[in-house]
Amino acid sequence: MFRLDSVSKSYGDEPALDGVSLAIAPDDTTAIIGPSGSGKSTLFALLTGLMKPDAGVVYFRDQDISRGSIRELRQRIGYVIQDGGLFPHLTGHANVSLMAAHLGWPKIKIASRVDELLNLTQLSPEVLARYPAEMSGGQRQRVALVRALMLDADVLLLDEPLGALDPMIRTELQQELAKIFRRLRKTTVLITHDLAEAAFFANRIALLRHGRVVQTGSISELQDNPADDFVRQFVRAQHLNGAQP
Repeated sequence: MFRLDSVSKSYGDEPALDGVSLAIAPDDTTAIIGPSGSGKSTLFALLTGLMKPDAGVVYFRDQDISRGSIRELRQRIGYVIQDGGLFPHLTGHANVSLMAAHLGWPKIKIASRVDELLNLTQLSPEVLARYPAEMSGGQRQRVALVRALMLDADVLLLDEPLGALDPMIRTELQQELAKIFRRLRKTTVLITHDLAEAAFFANRIALLRHGRVVQTGSISELQDNPADDFVRQFVRAQHLNGAQP
């Protein structure tokens, strides 16, 4: 689905990504993980087309993102960021239906799709009548997920989607998201700093450090066959001994 070939990106003299090559398989969940400053957020921005690499190429379905239509790309990629990223001046319904209305969907089609996604995400219709400030953190994330899925995009990108939630809500939403991912069978990319969360959701994990991919594989491979001391220490620091989903 995505392929990065020798991708680099810097901010001034500071490299954020340094020659990253990575393939993200279709119809599967891949987690991009690493400590703060490892390049995760920059990678997210490149996948969404919000940034262009300084060197190398980011491909989506074998098409160079930088040479394609960003508008078309955005319609094929749904994304959720920490705390939802909803427009605060719009109700939940206006948030989730904004792009569909912009594309000229009939009102009956919008209503049908919203109902379908509310059922999928187990979100009460009453929540969509509220503004983001009137919603709980978990409700905002569910509304953001509905928005991301509204156009039935090919890919779902999530950047620390559960990071701002309290532990109880986070655990509940993890369970619900896992069920949704299995049901949809979409290509999903999860950006996180939490290895337990990566292991819970993803079949494949890419661990970044200082803008480079140090190891890719399953959680078992990272635990049992770490590529170097950093991988070993990272796994140990997150207390993941035997904590597989």
